[in-house]
Amino acid sequence: MRISKDRRFWQHVPFFSALLSVIFSCLISFFIWLKWIPYPLSANRTLGSILLFICGLSAGLLLVFRYWLVPFWRSFTKKKMMAAVSLSLLTAVILIITGALSLPDRAFSFPQSTLEIETRAEKNPAASGSRVALSLFDTGIGDSFSLFKQEGDWEVQNGRLQTSSTARLNWHGSVFHQIRLMFETGPAAGMVVVRTAEGEQALDLYAPKSGVHVFTQEVPLPPWNKRLVFLIYLLSCAFFMFLLVTLLLSYPQRKHQNRPDLRWLRWFPFVVIVCVWSLSLLAFWPGVMTLDSIDQWGQAVQNSGFDNHHPAIYAILMRGFLFLTGSPASIAFLQILVLSFIANAGIQLYLRKGLPVWVAGLFTLVFAIWPINLFFPITLWKDVLYGACQLGLFLILFDVVSAQINDSQNRLTIRQFSGMAAAGLGMSLFRHNGLPVILMIFILLIIVSQTIRFQFLKILALIVCLYLLVIKGFYPIMNVKSASSSGVNQVLIHTISAHVAAGTPLSAKETEYLNRILPLEQWIYDPCVINTLWNQPGLAISQMDNYSVDLAKKLWQWTSIAPNVTFKYLRDSSPMIWQIQRGGCYLFRIGVLKSADGKPTWVQPNAIGIKPDSKLPAFTSRLYTVFETTAGPAKMDAIFWRPAIYAYFALFISGIWALRVGSAKGLLISLVSFSQTGVMLLINIAQDVRYQYGVMLIGLFCLPLLFLPAAHNSERTCE
Repeated sequence: MRISKDRRFWQHVPFFSALLSVIFSCLISFFIWLKWIPYPLSANRTLGSILLFICGLSAGLLLVFRYWLVPFWRSFTKKKMMAAVSLSLLTAVILIITGALSLPDRAFSFPQSTLEIETRAEKNPAASGSRVALSLFDTGIGDSFSLFKQEGDWEVQNGRLQTSSTARLNWHGSVFHQIRLMFETGPAAGMVVVRTAEGEQALDLYAPKSGVHVFTQEVPLPPWNKRLVFLIYLLSCAFFMFLLVTLLLSYPQRKHQNRPDLRWLRWFPFVVIVCVWSLSLLAFWPGVMTLDSIDQWGQAVQNSGFDNHHPAIYAILMRGFLFLTGSPASIAFLQILVLSFIANAGIQLYLRKGLPVWVAGLFTLVFAIWPINLFFPITLWKDVLYGACQLGLFLILFDVVSAQINDSQNRLTIRQFSGMAAAGLGMSLFRHNGLPVILMIFILLIIVSQTIRFQFLKILALIVCLYLLVIKGFYPIMNVKSASSSGVNQVLIHTISAHVAAGTPLSAKETEYLNRILPLEQWIYDPCVINTLWNQPGLAISQMDNYSVDLAKKLWQWTSIAPNVTFKYLRDSSPMIWQIQRGGCYLFRIGVLKSADGKPTWVQPNAIGIKPDSKLPAFTSRLYTVFETTAGPAKMDAIFWRPAIYAYFALFISGIWALRVGSAKGLLISLVSFSQTGVMLLINIAQDVRYQYGVMLIGLFCLPLLFLPAAHNSERTCE
């Protein structure tokens, strides 16, 4: 009875189809005009084109709505329909505010203005004449001198409208953004008064040497114009996204029966991925090593203790493999094995849940040769193992959520429990921000879960206990120097520098306090990176460990005074996290650089004897060409190297998955990437892709979910 009530809305299908086709054909037609037709809306060719588009699109969309979309939508409940619409609108908003879909600077109607140019009888005492010469008149729509109504002795000479007597020019018409005039200046130039609807300005054009004076008067578009452009783009984009959502939801919802025996595929993805990445390692032997890599390898080589500035567990791991092989390549190969094993386990998980074999094979190849994976697994960064742990946690969480939805699982298996604990401990140890991310993930899981929240609580307690055991028990045995609070201080100092630059009011005591850290005039605010300020000579870094609590209190106080400064800082310091298109900041992608002779170099100069020693020199240049090809063009870079697109894709796919399975629990599969991205938005102080490598891996592993049936047992039915 409830379903028939929900479907009452669809009783008048022909009328509903016609109405939708007309509405969206109008929206799309105006979208086409805004994006591709350069003529103003008032032009006859524009109106004719829009009318043709509306008629043609209405007929086409009517067929699409009548015979495909509306019949399919009738199977939706109101709740599912609203969720699909919300997902489409959210995706459209993200595409617009992140710059992936930029709003055009177009006007539906132009504001009217007036202009009067009057020459003056008097002149500058130093001037030898009173000549007034206008060389440019531009309203953004027209730029011809013939548009003026002339009074007095004006003449056009060499492209200039000029006079040496008292005269006047009048104009009334439409303006796009601003009126722009260019007067010639010089020893014989006179004086002129320019009057517009917005005000009046007297100009003395005398100058010892010839030149130009540019007069501009801003004439803003009506406030509703920008809102209307935004609305058309939003609704048009949301409509196309809704069509995509409908298409994705129409994918077969059930696992195929009588699938062939897939045991021969058990280790096939692992072998393929290991082979491809091993070729990359041979090309960049003994692995890609940046300054951070050299620093931690140096700790492993020396027989002294370790520094926990970069997580010491990675350097300790290096020392263990140093005794076995003596080469950094062993760590790179370990990373290849770990990440390949997790990827293989994920593909096997998808196969068990109904992923077609051909999709699994194609995804294995795509994952292996995806540009970020040709470089990151062979780079000696702790971020690689951190990202591998994130991917592992995502896959286990997906297994848990899908089992709860399809099989009503109310307990974690031993494998799920131990896997989540291991992945969580790895995340906590391989990056200092890992523990906050883990806390955020499991606290949210405990809040939203009902049947297994106590098990999630036990996993979190186990992770914290093991983490403390390593930090307080194992690290002292390995002579690990405790990490200073410099990482926290960098975030605090970076944010405070934004308040200093913005002029947030400081008391005399606060000014003295900041001067003790660094003289106030030397505080440099660079939202993209902390190093510009952190490397300032005289910055009292050694004293900051005692200032951390005070710095946090001061920042909270200044944020309460000027919250917009802190929020603007969070936006401007993290474009890598949220922005899809380039702009605003640099982006550090890989540790392979070009040397002065144009050849790739992948090991930073160092004093510990590590040098690049490629085993496949020809392959090295080809791989670097792959990087240049994918990172060079802006659109390619946005797809392959911008972390934000992977985070948004994971969010979008989690929404699709939740709609397919008919449960909001499906959204939980985005929890790992959502938590990592949320924490990084607050603490990011540099634009390094490696910080978000795990989010990028998760985004890639969301691709097969488009081909994964929602129900994989005979009892489940899809709403």
